[in-house]
Amino acid sequence: MVKNMRKLTQVLQPLATFKQDVASENHVLVNRNNLVVKLEQMPPGALEEWYLALSHLLPFRVLDGEALFEMEGERVALLKGESLLIQPGVNHRVLNIGKETLKFLICAHNSGTHHSTNPVNN
Repeated sequence: MVKNMRKLTQVLQPLATFKQDVASENHVLVNRNNLVVKLEQMPPGALEEWYLALSHLLPFRVLDGEALFEMEGERVALLKGESLLIQPGVNHRVLNIGKETLKFLICAHNSGTHHSTNPVNN
Protein backbone atom coordinates (compact mmCIF):
# COMPACT_ATOMS: atom_id res chain seq x y z
CA MET A 1 0.00 0.00 0.00
CA VAL A 2 1.33 3.44 -0.96
CA LYS A 3 1.32 6.00 1.82
CA ASN A 4 1.43 9.80 1.51
CA MET A 5 0.97 9.72 -2.24
CA ARG A 6 0.65 13.18 -3.82
CA LYS A 7 -2.49 13.90 -5.74
CA LEU A 8 -1.28 14.09 -9.35
CA THR A 9 -4.53 14.83 -11.12
CA GLN A 10 -7.47 17.09 -10.49
CA VAL A 11 -10.90 17.33 -12.07
CA LEU A 12 -11.28 20.90 -13.28
CA GLN A 13 -14.47 22.76 -12.58
CA PRO A 14 -14.63 26.42 -13.59
CA LEU A 15 -13.25 28.59 -10.79
CA ALA A 16 -15.18 31.54 -12.16
CA THR A 17 -17.57 32.22 -14.99
CA PHE A 18 -18.18 35.69 -16.28
CA LYS A 19 -19.67 37.49 -19.26
CA GLN A 20 -17.08 39.29 -21.33
CA ASP A 21 -19.79 41.19 -23.17
CA VAL A 22 -23.51 40.70 -23.71
CA ALA A 23 -23.10 37.33 -25.44
CA SER A 24 -19.62 35.89 -24.78
CA GLU A 25 -18.72 33.76 -21.75
CA ASN A 26 -15.40 33.02 -20.06
CA HIS A 27 -14.75 30.09 -17.76
CA VAL A 28 -11.55 30.27 -15.71
CA LEU A 29 -10.35 26.66 -15.40
CA VAL A 30 -6.98 27.27 -13.74
CA ASN A 31 -5.64 30.28 -11.87
CA ARG A 32 -2.64 29.03 -9.95
CA ASN A 33 1.10 29.66 -9.77
CA ASN A 34 0.83 32.54 -12.29
CA LEU A 35 -0.88 30.27 -14.85
CA VAL A 36 -4.36 31.13 -16.11
CA VAL A 37 -6.28 28.80 -18.42
CA LYS A 38 -9.63 30.02 -19.75
CA LEU A 39 -12.31 28.47 -21.92
CA GLU A 40 -14.04 31.18 -23.93
CA GLN A 41 -17.32 30.80 -25.81
CA MET A 42 -18.58 33.29 -28.38
CA PRO A 43 -21.83 33.09 -30.36
CA PRO A 44 -21.82 33.56 -34.15
CA GLY A 45 -20.98 37.13 -35.16
CA ALA A 46 -19.51 38.09 -31.77
CA LEU A 47 -16.22 39.96 -31.51
CA GLU A 48 -14.01 40.88 -28.58
CA GLU A 49 -12.58 44.29 -27.79
CA TRP A 50 -8.92 44.90 -28.61
CA TYR A 51 -6.55 43.40 -26.04
CA LEU A 52 -2.84 43.75 -25.30
CA ALA A 53 -0.71 41.34 -23.29
CA LEU A 54 2.31 43.44 -22.39
CA SER A 55 4.98 40.89 -21.55
CA HIS A 56 3.88 37.32 -22.20
CA LEU A 57 2.91 34.95 -25.00
CA LEU A 58 -0.77 34.07 -25.48
CA PRO A 59 -1.42 30.62 -26.94
CA PHE A 60 -4.93 30.03 -28.32
CA ARG A 61 -6.45 26.66 -29.31
CA VAL A 62 -9.78 26.49 -31.18
CA LEU A 63 -11.93 23.63 -29.83
CA ASP A 64 -15.08 24.27 -31.90
CA GLY A 65 -16.10 26.73 -34.57
CA GLU A 66 -14.23 29.22 -36.73
CA ALA A 67 -12.22 32.18 -35.44
CA LEU A 68 -10.69 35.21 -37.05
CA PHE A 69 -7.83 36.79 -35.13
CA GLU A 70 -7.03 40.39 -35.99
CA MET A 71 -3.56 41.58 -34.97
CA GLU A 72 -2.16 44.97 -35.91
CA GLY A 73 -3.19 44.84 -39.56
CA GLU A 74 -2.93 41.05 -39.95
CA ARG A 75 -5.79 38.57 -40.04
CA VAL A 76 -5.52 34.85 -39.32
CA ALA A 77 -8.46 32.43 -39.63
CA LEU A 78 -8.42 29.30 -37.48
CA LEU A 79 -10.62 26.21 -37.57
CA LYS A 80 -11.31 23.53 -34.97
CA GLY A 81 -8.05 21.96 -33.82
CA GLU A 82 -5.81 24.82 -34.95
CA SER A 83 -3.69 27.01 -32.69
CA LEU A 84 -2.10 30.43 -32.70
CA LEU A 85 0.62 31.97 -30.54
CA ILE A 86 0.38 35.75 -30.12
CA GLN A 87 3.61 37.51 -29.21
CA PRO A 88 3.89 39.96 -26.28
CA GLY A 89 2.93 43.53 -27.08
CA VAL A 90 0.68 42.66 -30.03
CA ASN A 91 -2.80 44.21 -30.04
CA HIS A 92 -5.37 41.60 -30.99
CA ARG A 93 -9.01 40.63 -30.92
CA VAL A 94 -11.04 37.54 -31.79
CA LEU A 95 -14.14 37.34 -34.00
CA ASN A 96 -16.48 34.38 -34.43
CA ILE A 97 -16.86 34.09 -38.21
CA GLY A 98 -18.66 30.75 -38.15
CA LYS A 99 -22.27 29.63 -37.87
CA GLU A 100 -21.84 27.89 -34.52
CA THR A 101 -20.56 28.87 -31.08
CA LEU A 102 -16.81 29.43 -31.09
CA LYS A 103 -15.00 27.69 -28.22
CA PHE A 104 -11.30 28.20 -27.58
CA LEU A 105 -8.72 27.83 -24.84
CA ILE A 106 -6.31 30.56 -23.78
CA CYS A 107 -3.29 30.01 -21.56
CA ALA A 108 -1.52 32.98 -20.00
CA HIS A 109 1.01 33.95 -17.39
CA ASN A 110 -0.75 36.00 -14.74
CA SER A 111 1.38 38.17 -12.51
CA GLY A 112 -1.38 40.73 -12.06
CA THR A 113 0.42 43.51 -13.90
CA HIS A 114 0.89 42.18 -17.40
CA HIS A 115 -2.64 42.51 -18.81
CA SER A 116 -3.97 45.70 -20.29
CA THR A 117 -7.10 46.48 -22.24
CA ASN A 118 -6.15 48.59 -25.19
CA PRO A 119 -8.85 50.49 -27.09
CA VAL A 120 -6.89 50.67 -30.35
CA ASN A 121 -8.95 51.05 -33.50
CA ASN A 122 -7.17 49.12 -36.24
